[in-house]
Amino acid sequence: MKKNNIKSVYGDFQTPLELSTLIINLLLNKKINIDSILEPTCGLGNILLNAHIILNPKYSIGIEINNDYCSYIKNKKINNVCIIEDNIFEYLDNKDITSFFNINDNLLLIGNTPWVTNSYLSLFEMKNIPNKSNKISKLNGIDAIMGKSNFDVSEFIFRILIEKFYKYNFYFVFLCKTSVARKILKYLWDNNLGYKNAEIYNINSKQYFNVDVDACLFFIDFSQKKTNNECYVYKELNNTKISMVYGYNNN
Repeated sequence: MKKNNIKSVYGDFQTPLELSTLIINLLLNKKINIDSILEPTCGLGNILLNAHIILNPKYSIGIEINNDYCSYIKNKKINNVCIIEDNIFEYLDNKDITSFFNINDNLLLIGNTPWVTNSYLSLFEMKNIPNKSNKISKLNGIDAIMGKSNFDVSEFIFRILIEKFYKYNFYFVFLCKTSVARKILKYLWDNNLGYKNAEIYNINSKQYFNVDVDACLFFIDFSQKKTNNECYVYKELNNTKISMVYGYNNN
């Protein structure tokens, strides 16, 4: 399989430095103090390294399946950045990803996970797909996802990360399809999982990734866990005016 085709199969849309800088500047404007960073699928590290250098945490950890990408980041030899070469789904299923972090730290979960579905990956017999026997979740919803013949890989990753780190003070900041962001919001609301605030910033996927997908930067502040059934939507990353509000009413 040609290199470009492999990248497409993995949902491998590397985040350009320009976009990663906009994301980090957004966090800077929020005056968020970060002690540690985790990027679950760090690729070439444009988000991870930019966040580490600018936000200045005590340490940052990236997980990546691609050996070439891992070597590329490691060769930069940036202090207090650890790269783990592993399949994120195997890691979530078999290892304690929270063991690296202090529960009292302000943790940043950030990144750009694959924009593909499990059935698409399965067509190419790829290894980076969730295990349908996964027994991580104690909340309603994961079983429903795993029982589907087709689901978004990023949605699976997001739900597991939120569940595993829910007791932590953390910020959730990911590029994803807007449809996935909406599903995660409904998942939080259906399971009474509180948060301080949630925001969706629309991005131009054609400009940054050369794909026509309704995409966004999805931000959730989990530093406080309180009932919240709203999400503010912005037209773009550098726009501070709310364009609309997503809400939830279980009646």
